[in-house]
Amino acid sequence: MRGNAGMDRMVPSQSRRVNSKLSWARPPMPIFKRLVTATLFSAIAATTGCASREYVTRTVLRDIHQSDPKIRKLRVYPNVSFVTVYERTLGEAVDVSGSAGTVETGKRGQRVIVSVGRKLPGAVVKLERFENQPVLWVSFDERCADVDCSFGFIRTSDGLFRLFRVPPISGYDDVTVYRKRVAPRRRMEKTKIFATSDATATYFTVRGHALSVGLEVKEREDVQIDVVNSKKEGVRPGR
Repeated sequence: MRGNAGMDRMVPSQSRRVNSKLSWARPPMPIFKRLVTATLFSAIAATTGCASREYVTRTVLRDIHQSDPKIRKLRVYPNVSFVTVYERTLGEAVDVSGSAGTVETGKRGQRVIVSVGRKLPGAVVKLERFENQPVLWVSFDERCADVDCSFGFIRTSDGLFRLFRVPPISGYDDVTVYRKRVAPRRRMEKTKIFATSDATATYFTVRGHALSVGLEVKEREDVQIDVVNSKKEGVRPGR
């Protein structure tokens, strides 16, 4: 009885699943429309092209050195969005309430939030060495063309450039970096995880998986193919 009841409960759910699939079923597209659609998609893909992204490495910088020796034309992108929060205290007051006799503390503060999206292009302000490792100073603001207002990305032991320094703001001593969004689990701290003891500390998330912020470049491959048509005349009888 119990087994039959279980089977009775399964039948309606299976029938609903089958009906849902049938409701989404569509008649096959005619062969002519399929050919036209495939031709249009191939033409669009051939004319526009698609730019892929890859991490900035020493090999990438070496490849672009001939066309852009000072890395002025290159645009880099963070592999993930991140947020830098600057905070400062403006004042604090302590008072005793007359009705309850409790101590009341009031604080005033100010917060500046700087968001850097994954699609935001950045320019390399300067390439230098820090603690025997190359550093890319990247500006994500057209008004910034100096190292003091740029974000620092240093090459780690795995060859990738990771965030290790954020630009300071005068008067704001408390600085916190978050990966993707402002949340306790997204908070990042400078650590030497996955690095040698003499390496520079970089920003990693402190809860859950250890994740960092890296640099990427967009790459578009331009392929030109010269087609030569060779027509065959066939073999005639008697030859």
